[in-house]
Amino acid sequence: GKRAGIPDGVFELVVADTESTPAVGEEFCSNAIVKKISFTGSVAVGKLLARQSSDTVKKVSLELGGNAPFIVFDDADLDVAVASAIASKFRHAGQTCVCSDRFLCHQNVHDEFVSKFVAAVEQFKVAPGMDEGTTMGPLINSKAAESVRGKVQEAIAEGGKCVIGGSALPDVGANFFQPTIIANV
Repeated sequence: GKRAGIPDGVFELVVADTESTPAVGEEFCSNAIVKKISFTGSVAVGKLLARQSSDTVKKVSLELGGNAPFIVFDDADLDVAVASAIASKFRHAGQTCVCSDRFLCHQNVHDEFVSKFVAAVEQFKVAPGMDEGTTMGPLINSKAAESVRGKVQEAIAEGGKCVIGGSALPDVGANFFQPTIIANV
C-alpha cells in the first residue's frame, strides 16, 4: 500500500486456509477493534457472521445468495447480448460473486440467442492459465469441479437440455470442467 500512497496500518491483509477461516471470521466479528464486516457469499455464512457480530454491535453489510439473472428481451441486439453473457457468466470460470447464474430469454429470440451463445462458447480454449491461448482456466479446486458436475446432472435430471459441455476435463486436470450451457431449466 505504501507505493500507492496509503499510510501504514490503513490497509492490512489477513490470509487464512480452509481450516482456520472460521476462527479468523469469528475473531473479526467478535473483536471490538473491527468496526464493520462486509461479506459476499452464502446465506448460511452471512447469518453466522451477523450473529457473531451482534455482541459488538458492529456494522454489517451482506450480499447473500446470488441467483443473478441475465435477461434477454425480444428487442435485444443478440450479438451484444452474447458478448455480455460471456463476460457475465464465464469470468474466472464462472466463479465470481457477480456471475449470472441463470438466463431468462424471451421465447421470440431464445433459439437464436442460444445458437449464438453456443457458437461463442465453442471458441473457448480451456487450459491452465499460463498456456498460450487459454480463454478459460480451472475451477478453484476439485471439490468445485465435482459440485459443478452435480449441478449439471441435477439440471438434466429435472428436464434441462445440455447444449454444450457438461463434463469434467480430467485430461486437463482435476479442477477443469467444460464450459456448459443447459437450456430449458
